[in-house]
Amino acid sequence: MRQTSRPDHVEEWYPTACPDCGACSRCGRLVRATFPPGVVGPVQFGPNLSAIVVDLRVKQLIPERRVTEILEKFLGIEMSPATVATICRRKAQEHRQIEDAWERQVVQGEATKSWDETGFRVEV
Repeated sequence: MRQTSRPDHVEEWYPTACPDCGACSRCGRLVRATFPPGVVGPVQFGPNLSAIVVDLRVKQLIPERRVTEILEKFLGIEMSPATVATICRRKAQEHRQIEDAWERQVVQGEATKSWDETGFRVEV
């Protein structure tokens, strides 16, 4: 079973064949299939849910355990505090390149309209 979660939609996906399924229901042969691109874990959380998690944890300064309680209470999504930390760490790494490019632009004196140093930073 694979589960993909978005804040407005939780969808359980049961493939006809998966690495853990075993035999084909039609012919009885052993079946081993691959999952769709981007589905790499037993539970897969989408970009919308990841954005909510990062916003709650980083911008709203809510502790990881409380973020998991909010997700379960309001969205019906179970997530461990370690998953919250992993999502925040991955997003910080993804956005580091963008931040570095902005800093280089300002330091090298390229034309910029404005620069706001009051934003939030996710520490890795």
